[in-house]
Amino acid sequence: MNLTRAGNFLKVANWATIRSLEGTFDHRKVRVEVDLQQFTAFFGVDLPAFSILSSHFHLMLRSRPDVVATWTDEEVARRWLMLCPHRRKADGSPMAPTQPEIQSIAGCPIKWKENRKRLSSFGWWMWLLCQRGRTS
Repeated sequence: MNLTRAGNFLKVANWATIRSLEGTFDHRKVRVEVDLQQFTAFFGVDLPAFSILSSHFHLMLRSRPDVVATWTDEEVARRWLMLCPHRRKADGSPMAPTQPEIQSIAGCPIKWKENRKRLSSFGWWMWLLCQRGRTS
């Protein structure tokens, strides 16, 4: 992974395994695009530009801890549970978290503080993106 940082911006070039053993990468490219859409919806990280190539991808990321700081504890819990769900639909997409699942995080200061930091973290963004890439 190649990183270039400027303030709250980070340029990432990641030589992930996008190409499959058969030499095609279309399904993985689509999967990365879907993950990026989901991440921009739930993380406190902006994605002003990206490019997905056959063997790697480039991302321009901007961390927004100022935005994450405005979210309630319940919103932090809901967003985290959409990124790391306890339950999934048949198509693999996350199911909306239940109120008890949300309260298991929102009701615990240690958990919601940790997840609030994670939701504006470049490291957590990239870790989750690369983990998902290994399973697609």
